[in-house]
Amino acid sequence: MNRIDYKNREGFTPPPHARDDGKSKIPFWKKNIFEFFSCSEVGGFTLIETLVSVALFATVFSVGVGAFVGALRAQRQVQALVAANSNASLAIEQMAREIRTGVGFIVSPMPGVCDDCRLEFQNAKRQRITYWRDASNNLMRLNASDLLAPGGEAVTAENVAIRYLRFEQLGNCPVGDPDATPDHAPRVTIALGVSPRSEQGVRDDLTEIQTTVSSRQGFLCFLPDL
Repeated sequence: MNRIDYKNREGFTPPPHARDDGKSKIPFWKKNIFEFFSCSEVGGFTLIETLVSVALFATVFSVGVGAFVGALRAQRQVQALVAANSNASLAIEQMAREIRTGVGFIVSPMPGVCDDCRLEFQNAKRQRITYWRDASNNLMRLNASDLLAPGGEAVTAENVAIRYLRFEQLGNCPVGDPDATPDHAPRVTIALGVSPRSEQGVRDDLTEIQTTVSSRQGFLCFLPDL
């Protein structure tokens, strides 16, 4: 096999990087491919260009991470608010069910409107029920006949804080008089303020919930004996 003489071949123009500039003693047609693309002939990034690229990447990365962390925090706060409101609504619904079938409503320590007061009444099972807010911002329920929970039980969850609890009573019943009748149709207005207990950033975000419940037992202060 005859070797092709690229140097004397007509019409052949070597690439710029492979042209013989007279400095190399080895003709370009005898150089191998590795010598054509050696590090001395191919340009690269300078140190300043590398530092600038790294700085830009770090800035973009930090901005993206900050936005992602902020979105996660906002999502947790929204979930905490929704959970607190849902739990408080369920607690009010539980009270409303007992109030609708209850009689003998008494708001203490004063009748009418009071802050952080107690609501006492007799439910359909003839149990003496008390609702109040304790020192730990929990909504409590006490069944006087339940010996297993003499101090009452929490109605709201641990992640919910009841900031205030108010009862407004219409239709007062004299205490201790089984033959008495209320002066108005019994009606109780429940108002409370709720917020998440542990989630930072929304602990002071107060949601106010209010509802009015009327008793279906009519003008009764006590249920008749069976």
